[in-house]
Amino acid sequence: RAPSVTLFVLYCKWLMHLKNSIKWSYKPVHLMLNIHSMNIKQGMINFTRVISNKIFNKLLWKHLYTDEFIFKLIQKKRKHLWLISAPKSGSTWLSTLLNYSLQWKNVRLVPSLGAREQEADPRQIIIHGANTVNTFSPHQHCRYNSNTASVIRQGNIKVVLQLRNIYDTVLSIKDNLDKTKMNFPGTCMDKESWDLLTDEQRTNFVIDIIVPWYFKFFYGWFKSDLLNSGQILVVTYEQLVSNTFKTLNEILAFIEEPKMSEQINKAIFKASLKETKMNKGIIGRGSQLSLEQKRRIIDYSKYWKNMDFSLLGIE
Repeated sequence: RAPSVTLFVLYCKWLMHLKNSIKWSYKPVHLMLNIHSMNIKQGMINFTRVISNKIFNKLLWKHLYTDEFIFKLIQKKRKHLWLISAPKSGSTWLSTLLNYSLQWKNVRLVPSLGAREQEADPRQIIIHGANTVNTFSPHQHCRYNSNTASVIRQGNIKVVLQLRNIYDTVLSIKDNLDKTKMNFPGTCMDKESWDLLTDEQRTNFVIDIIVPWYFKFFYGWFKSDLLNSGQILVVTYEQLVSNTFKTLNEILAFIEEPKMSEQINKAIFKASLKETKMNKGIIGRGSQLSLEQKRRIIDYSKYWKNMDFSLLGIE
């Protein structure tokens, strides 16, 4: 007999022995091989399929799901810009400006948004066919960690890190929650509980529960060695408002995609016509916070002794 048939017969005898020696309840084997009414041809096919799948899973699938394999599929010459920001930093507006300026393929590096920690997912590059073309990944509320740093390095991604004055941000977040938009990182609230709070309690909730997330966001990125490696450009909402043209031009220079002045002005005009989820967006509105509320925000920042939070408005 052919070796494959001999191997199959020995395999069947082993199954029969195993079935007779113990109380057998492994259903997949019964599906694969009907021991009482054996069909040699079908059994051979199923046997080959099972063995092939085991080999395939061990030798191939475990490699297909790794970041290393994914990044081998990404062309090194392509450009990739990723906008990272904390919520309510004006990042939807900046995303719109960059989309109109670059007109690159738009791919989020996260499968879904919402209250989840928006960790970088490089699979999205392959899923959306962006591994061979210049790509822009719009605003994502992603905190720093070593895995994110690895994605940035291996994907040859440049990052724009957008910040905003923390006092102004507090009131913008409260506005969002007042509109029952409670689905973003750092938030854990429901409409029923929110409606029972006074206006002061609502502001205090933002300060006590959400503001610490902002400090951790800031600390992680500013302690990262990526900041000094030329892969991150820091911009603030205040800079964007005071001189939109200059800020946009600096970002384009950062990724070596210079545009003519008329192209930049055209992008600014088109973005001004588009809804960008901006609430009031007023610089300096944080002055409405009480001295006690400002003191609490400053006290939170003091846990990080060697960190300069002046870009968040804390002196």
